[in-house]
Amino acid sequence: MWINWLKVYRYHWLKNKFYFVLTVLGLAFGLSLLTMALLSYEREQTYEQWNPNTDNLFMVVNVTPDYAYPNQSYALGRTLKEQYPVIEDFVYYFGYDDVVMKNGVESHTSTKAIMTQRNFFDFFPYPFVYGSAQQFAKEKNNIALEEEKAIELFGKGVNPIGKQLNIEEEWVTVSGVFTVGNKKSAFMPEVVIPLMDEVVTTDTDWSARRFAVLLKTQQPTSALEAVNQVLDTNYFEPEATRYGTTVAEFKQRQLNNIQLELAPLSTLRWKEAGQFTPEDTPNSKMMYIFWGLAGVIFILSLVNFINFSTTHFLMRLKEMGVRRIFGGNTSEIRGQIVFESAITLCIALLISIFFMGFMIPYVELITASTIELSLVKLGVCFLLLLCSVSIITGGVIAYYVSRQKVSSLLKGNFISTQKGSLLKNVFLVFQLAIACFFVSSTMIFNQQVHYMLNKDLGFKGDQVIGFSFNEALRWDNTALLLDKYRVFKKEIEQIKGVEGVSTSDQVFGRSSMGSTTGSFEGKDFLYHIGQVDYGYFDLFQIPIVKGRDLNPAFASDSIQHIVVNEAFVRETGVQDPVGKTFTSLEGPRIIIGVVQDYNAKDLEEKVSPIVYYHYNSLTHKMGSIEKVYVKVNTAEHLERTLKEIEKRWKAFNMDSASPLEYEFVDKQFQRTFEQVLMERKVLNSLSIGVVFIALFGLFAIASFAINGKLKEIAIRKVLGANSFGLLRKLTVEYVVYCTIGFALAIFPSYYFLNYWLNHYAYRIEIGWEVYGLSLISILILTLCMVLQKARKAVNVDVLHYIKYE
Repeated sequence: MWINWLKVYRYHWLKNKFYFVLTVLGLAFGLSLLTMALLSYEREQTYEQWNPNTDNLFMVVNVTPDYAYPNQSYALGRTLKEQYPVIEDFVYYFGYDDVVMKNGVESHTSTKAIMTQRNFFDFFPYPFVYGSAQQFAKEKNNIALEEEKAIELFGKGVNPIGKQLNIEEEWVTVSGVFTVGNKKSAFMPEVVIPLMDEVVTTDTDWSARRFAVLLKTQQPTSALEAVNQVLDTNYFEPEATRYGTTVAEFKQRQLNNIQLELAPLSTLRWKEAGQFTPEDTPNSKMMYIFWGLAGVIFILSLVNFINFSTTHFLMRLKEMGVRRIFGGNTSEIRGQIVFESAITLCIALLISIFFMGFMIPYVELITASTIELSLVKLGVCFLLLLCSVSIITGGVIAYYVSRQKVSSLLKGNFISTQKGSLLKNVFLVFQLAIACFFVSSTMIFNQQVHYMLNKDLGFKGDQVIGFSFNEALRWDNTALLLDKYRVFKKEIEQIKGVEGVSTSDQVFGRSSMGSTTGSFEGKDFLYHIGQVDYGYFDLFQIPIVKGRDLNPAFASDSIQHIVVNEAFVRETGVQDPVGKTFTSLEGPRIIIGVVQDYNAKDLEEKVSPIVYYHYNSLTHKMGSIEKVYVKVNTAEHLERTLKEIEKRWKAFNMDSASPLEYEFVDKQFQRTFEQVLMERKVLNSLSIGVVFIALFGLFAIASFAINGKLKEIAIRKVLGANSFGLLRKLTVEYVVYCTIGFALAIFPSYYFLNYWLNHYAYRIEIGWEVYGLSLISILILTLCMVLQKARKAVNVDVLHYIKYE
């Protein structure tokens, strides 16, 4: 029986090999996307599941309507544990850092070294290969290594406990080797360095919020109340007294809608507001979009497969009828249909592996995640898909075919009956609706990307290079750093080809400015602090729209004068703020100018209110020089100018082992478009695949339907029907189906595209002309597919079809 079924399968698919190949390719495309989505989802679900503490670990996060950050004072954790039994323990950490470890004469680099406390493994109990978490917690001047890093340093099978490594000119002792293995976590370090215990024990500065803290508690609601009470008692009340105001007023002024929350460890990877954990986090927005698109495209390819297979089997009704007459039962017919569907699926699953190999790198880029293709997971996934899809598709097809009476089967005309037409037409409209959704969505997506790429950013950076300067001094000795910068600036300005030099804590393409609250004309609001040098705005050709710029000719400009941006004016509602006083924690400042808004970070966020200080006028200057910016003449002797700049830079950065790393600012900002350009590339590719699947389904259905009408066409031609009339009759129903599918696609397309566009502060508005163009495009494609088959049908040999009539 199985062999006969296989022979029948081979005969019919060879008879329709063109349609078979296209069907399998479309199904393989959908299966590959669904498989990647399932593997991606499964991987994300495994994060933190191994950790018995997961449900009790929470991060203290400061949340605003636009962003969030985890930085807290060292004294917070210590005070909470001492005064509130609900807090079982706490641990501070500082992301991942790059460290160079010397083992004798060899140097090894780790990019995943975490600075934390000795109780780190009480929160993340990775198993130890050598040593123990208790031994690690007791010793001093020590580190713990992940097993793979320990093997890289000391060799396989070597117990490194007690061995020493040199890290940044200091000797440390290895007191533990742990293994991460296959465990997934937001904390998977290669090196654990316990440097924070002493400062956590002694630091009493409640205003310095530098590092993130995790709390271990079984009562998060009570723990959050405790956090707020501790901050009120130890920070807000003393500060309110110092400034002569109430706690409520001081909180409103400084926090301005900032709320504290305890974020569960299991949710930190999916927070969109910022980076909270050392491990890279996925692009949650694109991850959800990818999962949704994968599901929709799989359903489309599955419907196409069901539609084509149903039509194919309906063309074989006489075969089924003869088998029923000779004793074949319904169960055998259903079994054969499921069997043939399963074989087709097996072929499609094998081809999908090649599709996945091609698409995985792109999917990983747009989702910022990893898809692991292990043989076991892939095998389980394929087995589940094979069983479920075979039963679903084979069952649907078998249901319609096996329910027919023998007389209907022998006539072989089920596809022309009302039930047969309804079945294929419903599936066809569904396919066309999805195709219309993708066509319109792709047009709108490309319009938004084009708008972003061509939007005036408000600054000119094609002649300006940016680079770091004395990074080691930036946090340790700001005064010395600024002195060196001023001398460096004078020397650089003497180089031929240099047209200007300035500095700022602003880094184009990412957020780097600090934020706080201030008061202006009786209104408190949150603003960003911009630290700049003279000539900063001229350097980037950013115009001053009111008043004047900071000027070295006026000594007060580096003491008490500030410049604000247009967003500041809109926020305060004061049309002409020049000459008025702005008050912040830095004290009163006089506004001397308003600068035009410019997009320094990206186009997903609106330009925020910014107050620009000369770097000398701030009490807190730490981190004031993030980048030095030099405007160069790119038309003449650029290479020579850059070499001279590097020569001067090396003289002021003697401790740096790296060469000068510079980048033109416009190129630096363009990197913010890399993600959206990749998204465009992937979406365009998916749209092409979707339209291909839908149009092939249309072509296949139209082909079988028109082939069933060849005798009718021949009779009509004998009776005098012209070719144009026959073409119109054969194509008009598919135009109707296409129009219905388009109408069904309008609302979901408009809704989801609006949702996506709302993520951008600067976006296009969706116009109805896009949908008009989409309808025209899909109608043209539909007519091209149908007319190709209809044209051949109206030119049939009439005698061939009516010679026996």
